[in-house]
Amino acid sequence: MRLLPIPLLLAALVLAIATPAAAQEPATARPPAASRHPILSDEPKAEPRPIRSRHFSFLSDVSDREAKLILDKLETMVGLLERYFGRRQRGVIEGFIVHDLAVWPEGVLTEPLGIEKIKEPAGICFTTALGPERRAVLYACDDPGIIQHECTHGFCHLTFGGVGPLWLAEGLAELGRWWREKEKGVNVPPVILAHLHDADRPTLAEITAPNQPPSNDWRDYTWRYALCQMLLDNPNYADRFRALAGALMEGQPGVSFESVYGPVGGEVAFEFEQFLAHVGNGSRADLTAWPWKAKQRKLAPGGVGRAKVKGAAGWQASGVEVEAGAVYVITAEGTCRLAIDAEPTGPEGDAAGRGRLTGALYADFTLSPEIPLGSHSSWIAPADGLLMLRAADAWTELADNDGTLSITIRRGEAP
Repeated sequence: MRLLPIPLLLAALVLAIATPAAAQEPATARPPAASRHPILSDEPKAEPRPIRSRHFSFLSDVSDREAKLILDKLETMVGLLERYFGRRQRGVIEGFIVHDLAVWPEGVLTEPLGIEKIKEPAGICFTTALGPERRAVLYACDDPGIIQHECTHGFCHLTFGGVGPLWLAEGLAELGRWWREKEKGVNVPPVILAHLHDADRPTLAEITAPNQPPSNDWRDYTWRYALCQMLLDNPNYADRFRALAGALMEGQPGVSFESVYGPVGGEVAFEFEQFLAHVGNGSRADLTAWPWKAKQRKLAPGGVGRAKVKGAAGWQASGVEVEAGAVYVITAEGTCRLAIDAEPTGPEGDAAGRGRLTGALYADFTLSPEIPLGSHSSWIAPADGLLMLRAADAWTELADNDGTLSITIRRGEAP
C-alpha cells in the first residue's frame, strides 16, 4: 500500500480533523473467537502487512480473522451510510490499525499525534484536501468500535468534503459505530445508556452550539449521538436531518441547526427530552414521534370524542382538549399484544398493568404524570391540556406490539 507523507499534504490545503476516541471510551463487544471465519488464524502478525476491501486499505498487524472481521464491519457501515445519504464514498480510506506497536518497523508510522492516539489506545482520522482531491488516513488501535467511529469521519470527508460542526461530526461518527444492519433504534453499551439517563444533561442549545472546542471525553459524544439518533429516526425531523447533515458537511453557506430547526425548536427540544427520559436498547424514535399535527377539539357538555390507540406506539392524540374541572368519562375496548407470542390484553392490561390504557395531559411543552384509565374511568381534568393516550408498556419494548384499543371520551356534567 502506498501512502503519501501526510506533512506534504498538510503543506497544501489542509482540513485536518483530530477526532480521537478517548481511552476510557466503552470497549466494543467482539464476537466469540470461533463464531465467524473459523478457518482464519487468531494469531497476530509479527509485522504489519496490507489488508484491503472495496473501501479500505490499511497496514495492520492484527490476526487474519480480526482483519476480516474489521473489514466486514467497515464495509457494512459504509453500505449503511451510502444508502442513507444516497451518495457513494469517493475513494478509499487508508491508514494503520495497530495491535502491538513493538512489531512495527521504525519509520512506517510517521504522524506523532497518530502514534500517541494508538498508545492511548484510541484513534484519529487525518483528513486532507488538495483541490478536488481528498484523502482520509486512519491511525487507530485495534478496537473495532474506535475504527468505525474514525472511519465514519473519513467517509464523510471523502463523500462530502467535510464532517460538519462538532455535534454532527461526533454524532454521526457514533451512529456509524453503533448502527446495525436491518435494525432500527438504539443499540449501545449499558455505560452509554447510564450516562444518557444522567439528570445533569446539557440542553439542546448547548449540544448544538457553534464553535465548540473538540472534546476527547466519550461522555460528550453520547449526547451528540443521542440527538443524531433521534433526528435520524423521528419522522417529524428525519427528512430535514438528512438534508441538513449533507449541507453542513459540504459547507454550504447560511446553513445551521438553528436555520433548519429553529422554527420548530420547542418541538425538537421537547421530543429530545422525552427520548432521553425513556432511552434504552430497543428505543424507537419512529414509534414515539409526537403527533404535533393531530387535530384537537374541546367537547361541549355531553359531547363525545373517539380515538384509536395502537399498542406499538408511544403517546397518541386523543383528539380532545380537556378543560380544568370538567368531568370526562372514558371507556375503552379492544386488545393489544405486548410481545409476538403474548396473550392479548384488554384496556385493563395484564396482572402487572402492562397494556393498560393510560393518559397524560400535554400543555406548553410539558407532559403531566401518567394517569391510569383502564376500560372505564370517570375523571376530573386537573388542568387544561391535550389528552394523550397510550397502552402502557416499556418504552424499549414497543416494536413487537400489535393491536388497537378503541376509545370513547364523553364530557359529563360538572360535579
